[in-house]
Amino acid sequence: MTCILSTPLVSWGQGLGDLEGRRIGIVRYEPDQWQRDAARDSGLEPGAALTSPAVRAALRKLWRSRRYSDIRVLVDELPSGSLVVTFETRPVLRIDEVRVRGNRALSRDEVARALGFGPDREVTPEDLPTIEAAAERAYAERGYGAARATASIVPSDEEGRVGLSVEIEEGPPVRLGAVRYEGELALARELVRETVGAERGSIFDQVRLRQGLMRVRELYRSRGYYNAQIEDPLPFELPGGGRIGLTIRIRANNRFVVRFEGALRARSSDLVAALDLGSEREISEGVLATLSERIRDYYRVRGYRHAEIRPRLEPDDRARVTTITFRVVEGPQVRVRHLLFEGNAHFDDGFLREQVYSFLEEELPASFFFQAIDRDALDTLGLSGRPGASRSRIDPPPPLRFSPREVFDEKTYGHAIEHLVELYKVDGYLDVEIGQPVLQESPGVPTVRVRIREGPRTLISEVRYRGNRVLTSADLAEATELVAGEPLSVTTSEQALARLEEAYASQGFLYARIEQRVEKSEDGRRARITFTIEERARARIARILIRGNDRTSPALIRQRLTFSVGDWFTSDDAERSRERLLALGIFRTASIEPLDPAVEEADKAVVVTLRERMPNYVDLRGGGSTGEGVRFGIEYGYRNLFGWGLTFSIRSDFSYQVFFYDPDFEREFNDLPLGDQLERRVIGGLTLPSTPGLGFLGTSFQVAHQRQNELTFGYTTTGALLSATTATLRPFTPRLELGVASTDQAVFNREALDDYLATHDDLRLRRLLRVPEGESAFETIGASLSLDLRDNPFTPARGLFASVTSEYVQSLTQEKFPSQLVKATTLLSGYVPLGSSSVVLAVSGRLGRIYHLAKVSEAYQDRRFFLGGVDTIRGFPEESMVSQNVADEAKRQAEQSPNAEPLPVFPGGEAFVTLRGELRFPIFGPLAGGLFLDAGNLWTRSAGDRDATFDPFELRTAVGAGFRLVTPVGAVALDYGLNLQPRRFGALDEPTGALHFSIGLF
Repeated sequence: MTCILSTPLVSWGQGLGDLEGRRIGIVRYEPDQWQRDAARDSGLEPGAALTSPAVRAALRKLWRSRRYSDIRVLVDELPSGSLVVTFETRPVLRIDEVRVRGNRALSRDEVARALGFGPDREVTPEDLPTIEAAAERAYAERGYGAARATASIVPSDEEGRVGLSVEIEEGPPVRLGAVRYEGELALARELVRETVGAERGSIFDQVRLRQGLMRVRELYRSRGYYNAQIEDPLPFELPGGGRIGLTIRIRANNRFVVRFEGALRARSSDLVAALDLGSEREISEGVLATLSERIRDYYRVRGYRHAEIRPRLEPDDRARVTTITFRVVEGPQVRVRHLLFEGNAHFDDGFLREQVYSFLEEELPASFFFQAIDRDALDTLGLSGRPGASRSRIDPPPPLRFSPREVFDEKTYGHAIEHLVELYKVDGYLDVEIGQPVLQESPGVPTVRVRIREGPRTLISEVRYRGNRVLTSADLAEATELVAGEPLSVTTSEQALARLEEAYASQGFLYARIEQRVEKSEDGRRARITFTIEERARARIARILIRGNDRTSPALIRQRLTFSVGDWFTSDDAERSRERLLALGIFRTASIEPLDPAVEEADKAVVVTLRERMPNYVDLRGGGSTGEGVRFGIEYGYRNLFGWGLTFSIRSDFSYQVFFYDPDFEREFNDLPLGDQLERRVIGGLTLPSTPGLGFLGTSFQVAHQRQNELTFGYTTTGALLSATTATLRPFTPRLELGVASTDQAVFNREALDDYLATHDDLRLRRLLRVPEGESAFETIGASLSLDLRDNPFTPARGLFASVTSEYVQSLTQEKFPSQLVKATTLLSGYVPLGSSSVVLAVSGRLGRIYHLAKVSEAYQDRRFFLGGVDTIRGFPEESMVSQNVADEAKRQAEQSPNAEPLPVFPGGEAFVTLRGELRFPIFGPLAGGLFLDAGNLWTRSAGDRDATFDPFELRTAVGAGFRLVTPVGAVALDYGLNLQPRRFGALDEPTGALHFSIGLF
């Protein structure tokens, strides 16, 4: 057998000689488990003539595929005269999965981390001894010195991928037979022993032992023993085998105590915190200068620029205590009164000043009006009450109060100056120079001066594109967003380059090379930008590899992808597909990228890497509001049934009303049986985020039972709902619902209404006060469309949200109060940030109406609209507003017959409008405030009432204020609203205002 060529391929080393042109009988590939891949990559087939160009081409194909790290070609002659060509290859194998078996003491992840070989890592048979040794070392550290590991490479179905299998034989562990503590402990031996956690009979786990010793070290430091010495444990043999003893030597050394002298305006606890003694490995004379500088920094950032700190170390070995005393000479507090800029023309002084102040307020501490007085200061004043603490004859020191704007700190000012330079450069002043700020401590008027040399402003004169073929210059100009005449900055040019690269990546040109050159004019006022583009090959998808889907069907994953084999691979498709996969709700993370992204290839394999969420979940909820009272909820669900993303869930929410502002409602509520007092909503169902055959459509089926008590009525309903929605039309979200429900409604205080109607024959009045109740069954068809352009759905600061909903309701049985109606609502909300601060103006408008489709149609109470409360008009208690029609009639009767029985009134209506405005502003940290104005009204109209009028300008108004505690998942709000026009006539007695507690903002 003759070796005719090998790689790395440098040059043609030798010819075929007399083998040139002979017929190939057999082509072999070794090792044989990679024959399929190598045969496809080489292109050399039996029956062809063996020629030097053919061999060279085969080697080149194999080598350029980057699937092999070494290749040799061997040729041998068969008795028949034909040739056997053998390719000896060493494939590049990457780990697909690490499989660990036999492990009990260590988790699979712990073993995998210890190996040093994880997914996507290249592995060879020569690496197996190293892998085995790493696993055995990991076990030995955990007390299993006899553990043995056997590693092997397992073929995978995926090309170029293998599994790494590690079989563990743990063996018996080594246990601790004795643990001795020697030396000067200073602390209780039992406390030290419990902190270390190494007990007699426990496994000799060196990892846990090191963690325990670290805890002991922190324990000593927390007690003031900063120089405590804890030596590495010394093992010693014990008779009998299988056990080991440990000796742990500890020398506590002196305990450190810190004292401050002369620190009248600062609390000792704050100064100790500023020292940060825990960051020092050892306290000695050598670190006193560093500690003093920290105290000096504490004073400097509070305006005491001339504070002097004199430390001394006083050891008392007999008492085993070392005292660190800091003598503080605070000096005067320097408060900057003026910040002046010189040489600036582009930005005015006010703008630059606010930029600097923003850095000072963000980086420097702020004083608090209420501040505990330090004990040492009380001693000085003779007010501490401690024995021997006599009153000093000096005047009390002023409190440590200051504004960050009044502090001159060189470091913070330096950060602010860097920010100003960036602002100038963004606006085209590329050569701007800003000098270091100078503090002039003039008596009474300390002033900071900053000199600025702006230099010329550079404007873009021309933008050129060279080398582009697929994308036109107009396309590129639109992508870069560079326009002649606009200022040039490093930021804009870098962003333009990034947008160009993204534009090409979105068209499948993953390996396009783009160079940018900026040529400035001599005076620096004009600049020409030239982009030189080498588009290179477009990446086409050859294969789609899916990883991490242990429970999920590959068919479902492929259904969510917006690309397939043969398409160009684009960054836009990858991002859209990633979002669609995450929208299933069954993956924690998802990434989509080319295999070996650094390797330029025309045909790329695309890897979809997923991390699945745990299928089972339990969610507990609790809270309260003025509208619902105290509430509690629990939800259990199982995600990804049958691997198709099908989710089963059952959710139960319970609430019990404890907030009563209406005595009639409280009386009616207390008369209800306990089962009706307990409001509840129990929902069970199945959700399929991607419907087979309609992958873009998500469907769900739910069965629900609900009990709800409103201000004037209560109802129990049971029903089923089938819904469909899709997220592929973002930012639009459509939804369609089909449902059936059975409802039993009861009106509170029904006797008063019946008694009143029995003595009044006015047909119009009867229609106005008609309140359907009893058992009923409905079918419903609902549709909605929403548009969400908010920056944050929980606490929006900018953007727009709009929605339109409609519901068709049809009675299923012959009833006393039949229904055939359409209930429609429209909502529009906008959010506008005011200036550069965190102040946001939120506005919202909403209207709704019920349209009856039959003359005898009635709207049951649970279908009507209600106003009042945190979601509508906050000057009214929850859902308490009476419709304008009913209020007008009550007022008319009260004026005409003041001594007659008042007209019974019930809240709710069949048409409404609300307009809301709220100014949201930060107060401190996560605490924010809000000022609001709410306006709206509602009207009642039955199917046969043609005389009812709607005046959208006849509005009820409320103003108020509140606090918001902002969290990542929404805001907790407490609002108080004032009713500017309370109605107090007849049976109406509206309160002046209402307090509302809620979670979430509109």
